[in-house]
Amino acid sequence: MNISRFGIAISFLLCIIVQAVNINAAESSPDTGNSNIHDFVKKAQGLIPANMDSAKILLEKAQPLENVGSIIHKADYYSAWGLFFWFSDQPKESIKWFGKVLQLPEKEEILNMHAAAANNIGALYSRLGIYDSARVYLNHSLNIDIVAGNDQGIAKTRYDLSHLHFNLNQYELALQNILAAINLQEKAGDLQRLARYYNTLGNIYTEIDSVEKARETYLEVISLAEESGLESLIPLAYNNLAATWNEKPGGIDLSIQYAEKGLEALKPQQDIPTTIALYTNLGISYSNAGNRERALEYYHKALELCAESPHPVKEAEVTSRLGYEHYVLGNYQESRKYYEQSDEIANRIRSWKYQSICHFGFAKLDSVSGDLKGYFDHYCEGINLRDSIWKNERLSRLDELQIMYESEKASLLISELELKEKANNRLLWIILIASVLLVSFLALVSLYWRKQHVIATQKRLLDEKERELLQVELSSKRQELANKILSLVKAEELLGNINSEVKKLIPEHKRDQTSEMKTFLSHMKHYDNTKDLWKEFSDRFNELNDDFITKLVAKYPDLSPSEIRLCSMLRMQYSTKEIAELTNRSVRTIDFTRHSIRQKMNLPPETNLTTHILSI
Repeated sequence: MNISRFGIAISFLLCIIVQAVNINAAESSPDTGNSNIHDFVKKAQGLIPANMDSAKILLEKAQPLENVGSIIHKADYYSAWGLFFWFSDQPKESIKWFGKVLQLPEKEEILNMHAAAANNIGALYSRLGIYDSARVYLNHSLNIDIVAGNDQGIAKTRYDLSHLHFNLNQYELALQNILAAINLQEKAGDLQRLARYYNTLGNIYTEIDSVEKARETYLEVISLAEESGLESLIPLAYNNLAATWNEKPGGIDLSIQYAEKGLEALKPQQDIPTTIALYTNLGISYSNAGNRERALEYYHKALELCAESPHPVKEAEVTSRLGYEHYVLGNYQESRKYYEQSDEIANRIRSWKYQSICHFGFAKLDSVSGDLKGYFDHYCEGINLRDSIWKNERLSRLDELQIMYESEKASLLISELELKEKANNRLLWIILIASVLLVSFLALVSLYWRKQHVIATQKRLLDEKERELLQVELSSKRQELANKILSLVKAEELLGNINSEVKKLIPEHKRDQTSEMKTFLSHMKHYDNTKDLWKEFSDRFNELNDDFITKLVAKYPDLSPSEIRLCSMLRMQYSTKEIAELTNRSVRTIDFTRHSIRQKMNLPPETNLTTHILSI
């Protein structure tokens, strides 16, 4: 007993020590320090992209979070680095850091960061032309946001998917996604994002030859950008407007006018890709106007910017146009140099379009120089590449139709699932109500059966008592019948013995001559009422056994009185030995009588006599 108390005291003391250690650990937890370090991340995010150097210093100070920070701190830290490299124009490095966010467990508290990281990786892969990977990450982001009900995230991913399908010449899918994004963004009322989305919509309208719709959309972009203060988008919208008028006869002046407005609205070094596009459009406009020198001037400006900030697709376009302009001007050596430069870039980025343009350029140059084999080879390669472009467009269209089919199939499946969910909800309510009713019914049934069980138990007890009383009564009556049989047998035996003794004492010829003998014999006959007693026994037996003797005699009229009595005793389930003792006869005599009864009843050997008698 003392040892048990000592053990309990030790356990209690250990619990106090552990609790104290946990409290101290909690007080000395680095979470407070981590929160302070995390503040560096928040400040850095606020400085991107305005002050990238300061942002980088702050993020470097926050490096300890990578080892000791909570999952939220780590996700925020990785995302901040991803944004930093995004705006530093280092897409591969940016993808690496956003990928670290996706490597964290998909816990609820960072699901929105998971979705944003997947979206950013998809957009970056799309920008790099790695479209398969882009589609995987963008769809992953979309699925997370749909489950979370994040309309802003859905709109952003739809916007990026629109860009992806646009780059793959899948314009119907691009249109579907951008319209869905615009619809969600109009509800949110974010004018800056809405302006960007309308700009993409204008690009799609341009590609599907809805030029008038495209121009209206670009003008709407400029209006929204001015209203929301998104000045950076205005030059891009003017650039796009310039592009819509560039190829239209009589639209060169408007194209130049819009491109120059875009340059005026553009701050120096504000948006290099847009600046490159504006210079390129001005070059195209002046080229179409026949002013080759001005065209070369703007193409070279665009090329200088491509050297500062790599944009391979734009660089391939600018160098191919420079090759064309120099060819027209007769500068064949310069022309070949730019075509070779464009071809090298196009091969690197796998752009069949610019490869084809370059090979047609090489064919022209070979034709001028008299190299007919070179002309033939380059021309054939150009045709093959152009055919590949058409084939690729057809494949893109097939892919688009497949995606549309799968999307429609998924939508139908979602509709079916929603209907099933509604049906399941209704079924759930029905089951719930039915369960309540069933429980109530079972409770009532239980009460009823409990009551019936009590009644049945009481009835069983009464029946048992009644059966006991009946058994006692039956035993009593059985004993009564047995006594009657015994009395009758003894009476018959006694009278028979007396009669035999008298007959022995008086000779036969004198029995009827003596008056005393006549009187004695008369008295004997008067008191010999055994037949009446047997009749009384039969009546009593019938009363107790459902008229057994009456039925037996009716069924088997040939039975003798002694055989009927034996049947009665068998009905009372006396054994042969018991019957022999009651009737003061031998077992052999009883067996002989049983055999006689079987013959008269015509029973087969396999039928038990007692069983048969009980069935009557």
